[in-house]
Amino acid sequence: MALRSAGIAFERPLGAARLVVAAIVWLGLGLAPALAEDRAQLFVTAEDGFGRLIIDFPARLDLPEYKVNYENGVLAVTFTDPVQMVLPDVAVTLPDYVSIGRVDPDNRGVRFGLRTAANVHSMEAGERLFIDLMPEGWQGLPPSLPPQVVADLASRAKDAALLLAQKQKAAEALANHPAALVSVGRNPTFLRLEFDWNVDADAKYVQTGDIGTLEFSWPVPIDLLDLQSDLPPEILAIVNTPTVDGSEVTLTTAKGTVPRFYAVSPRQFIVDIDLSPAEIEATVKTAEAEALAAQEAQAAAQLAAAEKQAALDAGASETTEPEAMMDDPQAAMAAVTPTVADVSGTIRVTFPFERDTASAVFRRGDVVWMLFDTPAPINAPEKSEALDAIASGFSVIPAGKTQIVRLDLSADRLATLASEGRSWVLSLGDILLSATEPLALTRARDKDGHFEMTAQLGRPGEVHSFRDPVVGDTLDVVTVFPPSRGAARNLAFVDFEALRSVHGLVVRPASDGLEVSIDGPRARIALPGGLTLSDRDGPRGLDSGNAAEFRASYIDLAGVEETDPKKLGERREALNQVAATAEGQARDAARLNLAQFYVGNQFAFEAIGVLEVLETDLKTEELGRKARLTRAIADTIAARPAEALAILNAPGFAEEVDALMWRSIARADSYDYVGARSDALASESAIAAYPMWVQQRFLLDGVRSALETSDLALAHRFLEAVDFATLSPEDVTLYQLLEGRLAEAEGRSDEAIDAFGQVIAAEIRPTRAEAVYRTLLVLNQTGKIDLVKAAETL
Repeated sequence: MALRSAGIAFERPLGAARLVVAAIVWLGLGLAPALAEDRAQLFVTAEDGFGRLIIDFPARLDLPEYKVNYENGVLAVTFTDPVQMVLPDVAVTLPDYVSIGRVDPDNRGVRFGLRTAANVHSMEAGERLFIDLMPEGWQGLPPSLPPQVVADLASRAKDAALLLAQKQKAAEALANHPAALVSVGRNPTFLRLEFDWNVDADAKYVQTGDIGTLEFSWPVPIDLLDLQSDLPPEILAIVNTPTVDGSEVTLTTAKGTVPRFYAVSPRQFIVDIDLSPAEIEATVKTAEAEALAAQEAQAAAQLAAAEKQAALDAGASETTEPEAMMDDPQAAMAAVTPTVADVSGTIRVTFPFERDTASAVFRRGDVVWMLFDTPAPINAPEKSEALDAIASGFSVIPAGKTQIVRLDLSADRLATLASEGRSWVLSLGDILLSATEPLALTRARDKDGHFEMTAQLGRPGEVHSFRDPVVGDTLDVVTVFPPSRGAARNLAFVDFEALRSVHGLVVRPASDGLEVSIDGPRARIALPGGLTLSDRDGPRGLDSGNAAEFRASYIDLAGVEETDPKKLGERREALNQVAATAEGQARDAARLNLAQFYVGNQFAFEAIGVLEVLETDLKTEELGRKARLTRAIADTIAARPAEALAILNAPGFAEEVDALMWRSIARADSYDYVGARSDALASESAIAAYPMWVQQRFLLDGVRSALETSDLALAHRFLEAVDFATLSPEDVTLYQLLEGRLAEAEGRSDEAIDAFGQVIAAEIRPTRAEAVYRTLLVLNQTGKIDLVKAAETL
């Protein structure tokens, strides 16, 4: 079969424009190419026993309005709108059928003079019109379309049906908000993964080797973070990949593991994985051990209860005998009733003990705790308006030979403790009435050379393990006999923290196995392997002062970034625990550390929540400045540039390079491209100290700012500095969009349209919308677009 092209020459930008406009149609804009006039190609072929004319519209996906008319030996194909067409020499290719062909002067039709009478038959195939010229004596059915054309039409129909199904599924997902809850059940012999959907879903599971694929019908992501943070040995990896057709969960299982899949209901799907024999045996042994321990604990509790009841019964009978009271002098001690006095605005609570009594007093939040080493009961003081004005509660908790007094303050007062004879006097006022002897901690080494700490207490009493019911932690508290001595401030070490106290020593352990003991006049704080302390005799390096961490507005986000989901959860829990249990300035610092951890891992809104709580209690200006800068960074990441700029525009940050870097990003997000470009030039040198995601954000915003201010050289430099391999799918489309804009600005229209076409095909909605706009703008600038149709497309 001979095929001859009409020989129409197209400009190169039109080919690229055709791809982009076709992409626009297939991606749902639903419009044909918006060209000023349609262009057509005419192909003429001499077939076996008939002649064929093919009119092709390569820039369309369908045919324009047309009419085929054969009358008086003239075949006319007319169009409603003008069509540009150049005719080949039709008479040379079809000498038996056509004598001449010409295009109408108004470009609205093409006419062919036929040599003899013929049967004319036309067929449509997408953007192509087939016109067959058959002899009058033609027998049978008209000629059919070429097989490759039929296959192409079938492929298009299949693609269109698939695209329609995908669009319908996306619309249903938008309306129904499907979501899956993933639960993990750990049983003695198997592991169960349960996927519970809030709407009906279809699912299928396929196992190929060690890879299992679970496909769901809804095109939405599934949160697997909790499972990824604590993967069982049978699952080496699990990832979720949402697609336009659904959501795919891929499991990489251990060798020999064969999961079982069940569809319990249209909304519940289960994957069971058998445990290995070794794990089953270990699980059974653990369960048996736990059961045995529970039985032993129950038996011990029953025995202890019986012994306690027997002791109470024996004690009740013995208390009637005077000899018993003489044998135990402490049993005859009278109860202690505190007295309250108001001396010039200072409330004095006196505890009149009959003998010298060791005690410890410390404050945590609004609670003053007092521990007294005495078996004598302590009563609540008589009703006092002065005490009620500053305290909301007074309670006593007996604990063997120790009495614990809890005083809840409703007003902020300073607490001091003094001894008067054998009495302890707690003073609550606006000033310190009596000086407390400072308690100093000294590092030392034990006989094995391990570090330990000692505290000189004079006459220490007992070491008590005290669980704070308010904070929830356990403290080691050392009571001390008079005179009053305590720690003036919190002292934090690697393995423990010595808390501020009014009197006595209060230690909060940070390492398992920490031991607090009495050694003569001292309290000894030690670990079996020694405390972690700096060797004062060792050499120390000097800081250069030029590193990033010494810049005033630098926050080390790279140091807190965590990419492992399991470690991320562990570090978050640890920081939350510290922030919840710390006090005073240490609590402010812990909250700031938590907020910076959130910022470094791109949890901007969580960081904002922590910082809002911090700002209500923060009193230290040194931390306040860091907190404000951290808030500005969080606002920037959270797409709140106005709030970020309200902080970063302050004079205190104007000359600091790190603050300028964040201000550059915030200004770009608020469309102040002139200011963003200026800040980017001033802070470009600072980005090397930040994580990759911060660098990429800065560079991409810098490229946009440079383009908007016509600084093409800077745009080139920033674009070349972007590490393309590390970009997220969203940032890839932004990179391609900016690449296209740079090509557009330099007059490289073909490359610009190609780049915009890649963005459109990626279907990332914000960048796709801008890419469609820029495509039509470039076509308009090159005179290849109908403005009315372009406006409809936009």
